[in-house]
Amino acid sequence: MKTKLLIIGLTLLIVINIAALTTIIISRWHFSKRIEHWKRPEQHFEHLKKELTLTEEQTEEFKDDVDKLRKEIHVILDSIRTKREMVVSSIAKDNVDREEVYRIIEEIGEDQVKIQKMVIDHIFNEKSTLTPEQRKKFAVLMKEVIFGEKPPMFNRDNRDFTKKRYDVKKPDLKNPDKSRRFQKHDKD
Repeated sequence: MKTKLLIIGLTLLIVINIAALTTIIISRWHFSKRIEHWKRPEQHFEHLKKELTLTEEQTEEFKDDVDKLRKEIHVILDSIRTKREMVVSSIAKDNVDREEVYRIIEEIGEDQVKIQKMVIDHIFNEKSTLTPEQRKKFAVLMKEVIFGEKPPMFNRDNRDFTKKRYDVKKPDLKNPDKSRRFQKHDKD
């Protein structure tokens, strides 16, 4: 009896480990594919040119703008890397100055916000040079870049999120059996 339980337990552990390793490998592979895309800007431009049917003038403008953006972002990323090293070295000290660490973390956050704003400004600038048909295609491509190949998780089944699905009510202390905190709405 004990040997059967031991065999079943070991089998379960092996299956769980295989599933975990498979998940890790697949997620790293997917992440590395997305990183590779950004390491090869030439392919990025060829893809944009093909999908949006860009003119040569539009393509050159895109390339110049992206090169400029990459250089600006690279400077900020170097600053973030330096600040992260400062945080790590501060934490390693025996007498940690928490306020100093918090200040550096705030600066890192501000730098990350700068990068995000720069990217959004870049997207608006690029969008302004496109024709209406190209803008529609560009919006689809942006969703693919941001969310991967599939549409966003929260809208994958095309649910209408403008309708209320649940009301949160205060509990009825006098009648606890009839008091449900979340009352589900009937379907319309």
